[in-house]
Amino acid sequence: MRVEVGMRGLPQDRSAALLNAFEQQFRLKDGNAYLHWSGQFLTAKKAEAWNGTWRQLQNAKKRFAAAQNCRAVRIASQSPMPPARGE
Repeated sequence: MRVEVGMRGLPQDRSAALLNAFEQQFRLKDGNAYLHWSGQFLTAKKAEAWNGTWRQLQNAKKRFAAAQNCRAVRIASQSPMPPARGE
């Protein structure tokens, strides 16, 4: 039996799952407050919260003092839009 090999020698389906994990979106949260999109302070409003990929999250924690004590919270992926009528 031959197994297709993908990224980093993982089986193809696992490499796709790993890639999708890096594309997931996250917010940074400290207690009931979120890191503001500017990265300078915390906010209670989710609409003003910073969000980004895992790599962006790692950079934000290094760059912004307000993000130092924050934990990563994964944003639930949004389902695709339903097809338009008549399709």
